[in-house]
Amino acid sequence: MSYNHRMIGQKIYNPVSPNPSIGGMKQYLEPPTNELAGKTLEVHLDGLPPVMIRFLDGTNLQWAKPGEAFRWEQYEAAKGDENLYLIKFLLAERSPVTHVTLVWDAVTTLVTCVLAVLGADGAHPRLVESTAYYGAQKLPRQPLAAGRHGLTDDLVGKRIIWRYNPNDEIMHVYHGSDHLRLGDSDKVLAPDADEEARKHYQAFLDREGIYPCYEEPTYYIKLREGFYLYSVTERNINRVLPNQGGNQLLILLNALRVRYIGRVFGYRGDGSIENDFIGGIGRFGPQPDKVESLQYPIYEQSEI
Repeated sequence: MSYNHRMIGQKIYNPVSPNPSIGGMKQYLEPPTNELAGKTLEVHLDGLPPVMIRFLDGTNLQWAKPGEAFRWEQYEAAKGDENLYLIKFLLAERSPVTHVTLVWDAVTTLVTCVLAVLGADGAHPRLVESTAYYGAQKLPRQPLAAGRHGLTDDLVGKRIIWRYNPNDEIMHVYHGSDHLRLGDSDKVLAPDADEEARKHYQAFLDREGIYPCYEEPTYYIKLREGFYLYSVTERNINRVLPNQGGNQLLILLNALRVRYIGRVFGYRGDGSIENDFIGGIGRFGPQPDKVESLQYPIYEQSEI
């Protein structure tokens, strides 16, 4: 198998299980963690009021700003490394739909919050817009940490081939400090592909002429040595194909082990809200992909 030859819908051989793959980007996803249950996190983000968060158990939390009543939310948490947590939850009864993702380093006490809003752009209702805020955890009787996570160019010019299941690899090309491309690949429909795979394959064909290369706006944040958070928002594909894309992927990359835990937020094809963890294992690609030679930007804003 190679990332530049994708067999869409190929069945996975496994003599032990009749359903060996859960498909998509979740096969290598580790279970959420319950380690935050019973903990309290006081978050101070630069330019915003402090927020107190109580993790009541493995799935429920309360949060409040000073002088306000606590609000209940359901959350999920995953680990990017020891003492490095990715926490996500939707704000209930908030319109437009608003999503909070926190990255908390319990060693350095640094916190990054990505606030994402779905449907704020009336002309592009599928499009997610996000803002990253930087800050730290306030510990009792201790000053707030002076350091911050921050934007970085460390990954620019590099590429990782991600494997999501035994039959599916995709190359992330970190082409510039504000965008990401996917490596070029030939897509072939497997002879025994099911109906869902055939629809997936047809979607590729339908958009090939107007969206020939995946290039989407991205920002990269350094969390600690060898660990990064990057955001990819599928804006360009949504502009040329309004019924597709618009989703935001947030990826917490462990570049030392070359694996990630991430989350997807946006609309699914059926119109329901997608708020899922994803995961992949990978390897750095030493050779440039042919998409790297294409002029930037591929999609001018005046065109979309």
